[in-house]
Amino acid sequence: MGQCILSDSETQARPLQIKTIHRQMENLAVSGAGLSPWEAREQVNIIDEVYFQNPALRQLLPGQMKYFLNPRGNR
Repeated sequence: MGQCILSDSETQARPLQIKTIHRQMENLAVSGAGLSPWEAREQVNIIDEVYFQNPALRQLLPGQMKYFLNPRGNR
């Protein structure tokens, strides 16, 4: 299979944006909820696993298409 190389600057900046958001969530968990830094990191990891590792919730890459199957066969 061919390798998809993303050259779009917005797509390349996405990992940095995600790390920044993770750090903000960690800081809020420590300062707002009184969690330890370790607990805050683990909470962010769990949130990431639950919400963003699900392929149905992930953002599509350029050239990808999402296909939904209606289980009842209704239109």
